[in-house]
Amino acid sequence: MLTEQQNAVVNWTKAGEGNALVRALAGTGKTHLLMHAMAEMKGDVCYVVYARKNSVEAKAKAAKAGLSNVTVSTFHAAGWRAWRDVYPKC
Repeated sequence: MLTEQQNAVVNWTKAGEGNALVRALAGTGKTHLLMHAMAEMKGDVCYVVYARKNSVEAKAKAAKAGLSNVTVSTFHAAGWRAWRDVYPKC
């Protein structure tokens, strides 16, 4: 179940354009909201998190939610892959 504010974000995901910013305190349901929002997204989704611990947790939650179009990565790993794509000989 989502709150009124969380539903507004999911609805924006379905129909909105541009970027959105969700600011909330720890433990208020940001990851829960993201799982619902990503379920509405079309195509491939890259979910980037800060630390490896967060990545492991997010991967498990995305898999449990059946989000096969979502790739979870840390900022460091995503940056490294992008660097290797541009400069494969380095």
